[in-house]
Amino acid sequence: TITKLDEERTAIEFGNTKLMIDSKDVNEYPIIKDLTNVEKIIIKKDEFLNAIKSVSHAIAKETHETLNLVFLHLKNNKLYTMATDKHRLALAEVAIEDTNNEEKIIVIKNTSVKNIEDYLERKEFKGLEFIILEDGQEHAKLKIADNEFIVKKIKRTCPQYETLFDEVGDKTLKVNREEFLQALKYAFISVKNDKTEKVIKLDISSNKMVLTTQNMYQEINIDYTGEQVIFYFNIQYLIDAISTMVSDDIQMQFRDGLDKVLFTEEKTNNKYLIMPRRGA
Repeated sequence: TITKLDEERTAIEFGNTKLMIDSKDVNEYPIIKDLTNVEKIIIKKDEFLNAIKSVSHAIAKETHETLNLVFLHLKNNKLYTMATDKHRLALAEVAIEDTNNEEKIIVIKNTSVKNIEDYLERKEFKGLEFIILEDGQEHAKLKIADNEFIVKKIKRTCPQYETLFDEVGDKTLKVNREEFLQALKYAFISVKNDKTEKVIKLDISSNKMVLTTQNMYQEINIDYTGEQVIFYFNIQYLIDAISTMVSDDIQMQFRDGLDKVLFTEEKTNNKYLIMPRRGA
């Protein structure tokens, strides 16, 4: 039973339980006026969800207001999702339906990103192919069937992430994704001190990668013919990025053991930049 007590209080009774909650008159509920007569962007639901999930691991865990964000960049009939915590950057893309929409950037907070993931994974939306994204001045709306999900936009300037990919070196190697990922997971478990950053050493030489922690040593075969390069990485950063990939092999592109490394694959256009540590 729901009973309105006064203008600001409502009682809900079920069984032997009675709850008193704050409430507001429906006529006083805020109306979002900036989502009328806006452009509509049609996106495949599963592709959009994957693009969000592929970058969410790179959102800063701390509450830094400029880092706990995801940037949605609409450009040339594609939607790019991007997140960075300054130590790593994740970029995914999804094609959108043919449209003449101008280039635009939508910025949303990490809490909204998680809510969007949960919302689109609801059972009643299974089998539905498309969603509609509407971009207002202060809010963005996701519409699927007769359901709407509205998030508040954050006013931030999008980092010039595109130039970062042009600055990566020209050395490349190819490694089996599953073998590399399993070795990283073993390495993560082998590091006993969980109070500090878990670091792994990657010693790369001709057709061989040696992965080392204080309690683990493993060699895996790679496709590489360049000079020896040694990296020190946060193990979790590598696991997070590689876990989102789906191809049999992944490619690493780099200049040296101190500069950023680009991780890519053939089956998607997703890109991951990770900064190595300066020594163990």
